[in-house]
Amino acid sequence: MQPSKYILIPLILFLSIIFLGQIPQSQNSGAVVKFVIGEVQIQSSNQTSWQRLKLNASVREGDRIKTALNSRVELEMPDGTQLKIGENTVFDVNEIKTPEQDKEDKQSFTVWAGNIWAKFTKLITTRQERRIDSPSAVVAIRGTTLEIDVDQNQGTRVRVEEGSVQVTSKDVAGEVTVAANQETFVARGSAPSEPKAFRSMQGTTPESEGAFLFNLHIPSVMITDPAVLVAGMLVSGRIPPGGQLSADQPISPASLGCKTDLPEESSPGCLGRIVCRILVVDDHATVAECVARALRRQGHEVHTALDGLAAIRESEAFQPHVVF
Repeated sequence: MQPSKYILIPLILFLSIIFLGQIPQSQNSGAVVKFVIGEVQIQSSNQTSWQRLKLNASVREGDRIKTALNSRVELEMPDGTQLKIGENTVFDVNEIKTPEQDKEDKQSFTVWAGNIWAKFTKLITTRQERRIDSPSAVVAIRGTTLEIDVDQNQGTRVRVEEGSVQVTSKDVAGEVTVAANQETFVARGSAPSEPKAFRSMQGTTPESEGAFLFNLHIPSVMITDPAVLVAGMLVSGRIPPGGQLSADQPISPASLGCKTDLPEESSPGCLGRIVCRILVVDDHATVAECVARALRRQGHEVHTALDGLAAIRESEAFQPHVVF
C-alpha cells in the first residue's frame, strides 16, 4: 500500500495544478487601463458599490465606468483596440470575448451618456463582432476609428474618422452607412440622419477664401474663468455640462506650405479638397493624438512623433508640409 501513496500524491498535485490554472482562464478576457486622470470610478459586475479605477487595473464584462468633470480614462482591449472615455460619461462593458479563451470574438459596449473615442482593429471574418449601443442607436463596427456623443436628451452623434460603420435606430426602422469624415445623428424615436461631412462649406465669406478651417469640437465640457488653453487656442467663459464648444480658426494653406492640385479659379466649395501632410510632435501622446484627430477631421494626412529622434525619422520618411 505504501507505493500507491507515492503515486497518488503527485497525481493529485498534477490535477490540482490543472484545475487551478483553469479558474482564471475564463476571467482573463478583459481590458487594461492604460491612462486615467481625474475622478474615474468602476462598478464591478454584481456589485452595488463604486471603487476608484486605477492605472493598469482590469476591466471585465459587466463592469460599469463613470467619469466626472475633467476626468478621462483610456482602455486597451485584448486585440489592441483603444477606447478613450471622456468626462461626464457613463459606460458599460457588455462583452469582451476572445477566440483563445471563449471560442468567440466579440466586443460590445453601451454609452449611456457622454463621449467616447475608439480605434478598433480591423476585423477579418464575419464571425467577429464589434458593437456600441446608446439609448437611441446601435453602431456596428468593422475596424474603424470613430467618436460617439450621447447628449442630455439621449440623442446620439456618431462621427467616423477612418473606415465606416452601420448605424441603426433603436426605436424605428432605418439604417445608414457612415463613411470616413462623415457623421450622423440619431434622436430618440427617430431614424438616423443622412450622413454628412463634419464641416459644411456653406456660408464661406470672401475673407475665408483660400483658407481652410481648423475645427475644434469639445463635447460635454465646463469652461470657467480663468481662461484655459485648448488645442493651442485660448478659451474663456463658461458653458453648462453637456454643452458643446466649437472654435473655427482660419488658417492659410499658403502659410503652411501645403500643396494643392486645384486650379486657381477653384470655388470656395472646393476648399475641403486642400490636403496637407502634417507631422504633430509632442512628448505627451494624448496631446499629440488630440491635435492629430482635429487635423484628420479636415481630411489632412497626419503622423505623430513623441520625441525629437522619432520626429526626424518621420520627417525623412513622411516629408510633411508642416511640422506642428
